[in-house]
Amino acid sequence: MINSSKKLQKDFVSYFISNFVPLIMNLLAVYIYTAILKTDEFGEYNIVISTYTIISMFLFEWIGQGIMRFMPIYEKEGTTPILMKIVKVINTLILAFVVLFVIQKVCIRYNVLDELIIGALYVLTSGVFLILTSILRAKLNSGLFLKVSLFQSVINCVISIGLLINFKSFWMIVISKVITNIIAIIYLIREINKSKIIANDEIKITKDKLKKILMEMLKYGFPIILTGIGSMGLKIGDRYIIKYILGNSGVGIYTSNYMISENITMVLFGPIMTAAHTLMINLYEKNQIEELKNMLLQIKKSSILLFIPIIMYITLFHKNTSNIFISKSYDVGSLVIPITLLGIFLFNYGLYNFKIYEFKLKSMKITNVITICFFINIVLNICLITKLNIYGAALSTTSAYAIFFIISVYVNKKEKFINRIENKFTIKLIINNLVLFIIWLTIKFFSNKLLRIDNYLENIIFVIFTATPVFLGYLYISVFKLKMIKLK
Repeated sequence: MINSSKKLQKDFVSYFISNFVPLIMNLLAVYIYTAILKTDEFGEYNIVISTYTIISMFLFEWIGQGIMRFMPIYEKEGTTPILMKIVKVINTLILAFVVLFVIQKVCIRYNVLDELIIGALYVLTSGVFLILTSILRAKLNSGLFLKVSLFQSVINCVISIGLLINFKSFWMIVISKVITNIIAIIYLIREINKSKIIANDEIKITKDKLKKILMEMLKYGFPIILTGIGSMGLKIGDRYIIKYILGNSGVGIYTSNYMISENITMVLFGPIMTAAHTLMINLYEKNQIEELKNMLLQIKKSSILLFIPIIMYITLFHKNTSNIFISKSYDVGSLVIPITLLGIFLFNYGLYNFKIYEFKLKSMKITNVITICFFINIVLNICLITKLNIYGAALSTTSAYAIFFIISVYVNKKEKFINRIENKFTIKLIINNLVLFIIWLTIKFFSNKLLRIDNYLENIIFVIFTATPVFLGYLYISVFKLKMIKLK
């Protein structure tokens, strides 16, 4: 019990660092991107990278999800080496294809910046990287995951900024991601081979075992692919509609502000869910349902405790926040940040409620709900963007996320897979945040008279001073709640 709880806390710290440092690198990179690229160029970049990401997810997500779901089971059955050999073959074929593809294009003297080459390389290298990191997550190897995440975020930031400053084309950002993926893959393969996770050539693979493993991974992973694509559609579908109605410039302004919300929620939800994922599966497989419910309850309470002050802060100081992380020409859309932040929170919280379907291998039910919300989002976007510009997109996406959340609450009650949050907790939460809101409202009143919103240094000092309590509270609450989770 103690060892598992300590392992969860240790993994949380590792995954927090592996999310927080990329957050800083991403925000720094976005600021440079928006300073160099015009709004329409940055908008076109987001359309391109979103399209490639969806393709990569469709091709490879089922493998990554299957590895994380079934590796603990295969370890007990002694069939993990077969799974790892399958992974090794897939990775080898992809990397061989990448090498041959590049050689073929170079030999026939294609333009180095051919868009199809860049896109194919990004999709394939992202797929291999996803598979390899899924192995680390399934093995609870948070230490190596931390090293790779830090390495990748720093290298990508440096390379992308260097290329962009010299060539001033958004394609340089995509190329930097390809280069970073290749470097990270080489490092990961070296480390995984050193740790002897990958199977050796002496393992005999029978046709029946191979079929069993592949079908299990596909049956579990494919619905999650559709879920992932649906959630990606919810997240980025509005960008295509904005492009059609408002042009690439509208996409650039909207996505630059949306990315701030996305990075905040990445740090808020990513570390704890990554650390707890395999442990939750183990608890469910051992039929320790009450322990599993307790874990989810503490995660939910932590999320609520952290999110409310964050959303209050962003709502009051969205202009200051936007001016720090993106170029001033983009801050006209700063109100997008609190609107979409609320939506992303509701979606992630809803995923907690839908965990029961994931454990029961009924991911298709989650997919069905996301599909419904996706089409609602499309209709709302078409109606609202024409009237409210980019804010219509933000409201549409958040409304669709809210519908997903409401359905998840109903499902949770129906499945009786919930420990209710105590009234005492709710009352304390309201009182504490009311006091915090009054303090911040007072600060905002005086800051409007004293602070120059267009002064970058003053904005940085102001945000650091006012947001530090929230950051420290995040660390304290997360670790404190993890200590309350009792694992056998």
